[in-house]
Amino acid sequence: MIYDCIIVGGGAAGLYAASQLAYMKNRANTSLSVLVLEKKRKPGNKILVTGSGQCNITHGGSIKDFIGCYGDNGKSVRKVLYAHNNEDVREHFEMLGVRTFEREDGKVFPVSLSAEEVREALERHALESGFDIIPMREVTAISTETDGVYNVYADSTSHMAPGYTPGKTLEDGSQCQNSSAPFKYCYKARSVIIACGGMSYPGTGSDGSIFPVLENLGIEITEMMPALVPIHVNDYPYGELSGISIAGTELRVEGGKPMRGDLLFTHNSLSGPLVINNSRYLKPGMKVSFSYLPGIDTSTFSKALKDGAKGSKKNLETLITETCEALDCRIPKRLIELIVERAETALNAKLKAEKASSVSGKALDLISKYLTNDQFTVNSLGSWNQAMCTAGGVALSEIDLSTMESKKYPHLFIIGETLDIDGDTGGYNLQFAFSSAYAAVKQLTNKNLTKENIQ
Repeated sequence: MIYDCIIVGGGAAGLYAASQLAYMKNRANTSLSVLVLEKKRKPGNKILVTGSGQCNITHGGSIKDFIGCYGDNGKSVRKVLYAHNNEDVREHFEMLGVRTFEREDGKVFPVSLSAEEVREALERHALESGFDIIPMREVTAISTETDGVYNVYADSTSHMAPGYTPGKTLEDGSQCQNSSAPFKYCYKARSVIIACGGMSYPGTGSDGSIFPVLENLGIEITEMMPALVPIHVNDYPYGELSGISIAGTELRVEGGKPMRGDLLFTHNSLSGPLVINNSRYLKPGMKVSFSYLPGIDTSTFSKALKDGAKGSKKNLETLITETCEALDCRIPKRLIELIVERAETALNAKLKAEKASSVSGKALDLISKYLTNDQFTVNSLGSWNQAMCTAGGVALSEIDLSTMESKKYPHLFIIGETLDIDGDTGGYNLQFAFSSAYAAVKQLTNKNLTKENIQ
C-alpha cells in the first residue's frame, strides 16, 4: 500500500497535522490515506506533560506580539504564525469539542485543565477519519524512489514492553527483505511529514533519534541545546528559598540590556520565566546579574540605607525592609535574611544582632550590591530532562518557511520542534507546532495528494 501521507511522530505537531488532514478530507469529501508512526506505546505523550499536565495550548492577545517570543528566529516564521494564529487554534479545538479559556496571565488552557482531553481529541479525530496510527514504530531511515514515492523504514519497539500487543499486525507494514533485524518494516507514501520533536523530555519519545535520519538525507542540523531550562550557578546561595519567587526581577547577561520577569529560586538553581525564557542566550562560564529591586541602582539604594541608618535603633533587616518599601519594592523577608548572612560571611562580621546605626558603610554597600546587582557565573544549564523545548534542530535554510516543505525533497515536510525554532514559555511552542502543522497540511492538500488526483 502507498499512503498519501505518512506522519513521523505522534506528538503535538504530528497529531495536529493528522487532525487538520482529517478536517480537509472530510470537508472535501474525498479519500485520503494517512499513517502516523509513533515510537512510544501511545501517541501524544509529550502533550501530557505540557502546562504541568493541564496543556497550555497557546497564548492570548494579538499574534503580532508572538514574534518576539521566538528569539532571533521569530521574524522568520511570522507568515506561518499569521496564517494559522492563536484564535484559529482555539477554533479548531472547539470544533473537536475541547472548550478553552484564557487565564489572567494570557495563557490559554482547555476548560477541563486536562492535557489528556487535548491528546485524546486529536487522536480520536484522526482515527474516526479512517487514518492509521501504529505505535511502537521508530523510524530509522527514509529513502526516495524514482517515481517520487518515499520509503519510510521503521523498527518495532514492542520488544521494549513485554506483553504489549501492537494495535496493528505485522502485515500492515511490508517487512523488509534481507534485513538483519526481523522487526524492520518499510512503509510507502507520496508525502511525508516529520514531526518528531527535538530532544527535550526524551522519555516521551522526543529523544533526537530522527536527526541522524535527516542528516543521512543531506539535511543540515544546527547545534542543539536544552532550552527553557533553569540555570545552575557557581556558589549558589539560595537553596533555602526553594519555591519562592520574585516578580519583576531584572536580569542582565554579561552587561547586556536588562530583561524583566518573574524569578524563581529552587533548591539548586535559578528558574522562573525570567531565566528559562532567556536560557537560549546563556552558556557555561557566562556572567549574569540580578536586581531584585528593578530600576534602582546600587548607589541609590546604598545611599538610602545609609541615610536611614543614621541614629536608627532598628535592626539591620528591618531597615532594609522599610527602605525597600519606601522605594515601592517588596522582596521576601527570607531573601533579606540570607543576603545579610552572605554579607556577614564575606566581611567576617556580625550584622544581624547589630543596630542599623552601628553597621559599617562597607557592609551597607555590599548588601546594596547583593540586592541590586547580584552577580553569578553560569556553571551549567538544565538537562534535557528539564528542558521544555530544544534550541537548534533542522536549519531554517533547509525549509520553505511558508509551507514547511523541504527545499531538497519535494513533498517532505518538517514541522514543530524538529526545526530550529524555540519559543518562550506560555504556549508559544505549541502554537508554532500547530501553525507549522497547518502550513504543511495546506501545502500538501493544495497539491491534491489524493489517490484520485495522482496520475
